Amino acid sequence: MTATLSGHHRTRKALFEYDKLIRTIYTLRYLRDPQLQRDVHRSENRIESYHPLRATIAQVNGKKELTGRTDLEVDISNHCGRLIANVVIAYNSMLLSGLLSRSLTAS
Repeated sequence: MTATLSGHHRTRKALFEYDKLIRTIYTLRYLRDPQLQRDVHRSENRIESYHPLRATIAQVNGKKELTGRTDLEVDISNHCGRLIANVVIAYNSMLLSGLLSRSLTAS
């Protein structure tokens, strides 16, 4: 059972203030560190390219909506979709690594 704290609870207010502090420190670090900005941007691009892959995998089954009648079935369907996407990504990475290796040895 999870306990929830009311909006006026001192511990809850302290946690929210601590969270604001952590976010502020991260924001300041982000603004000062060009490498962190590049890393975040690269990560966002990877995430954005992952969504169309998942949509394509869902369309292969002929459905765009989640499959399953129960929460467990929907959860399993989601995990299967992620597994297939990760296999496709790993396979493409192996192909590209092989091409890069051949290119480097040829030159």
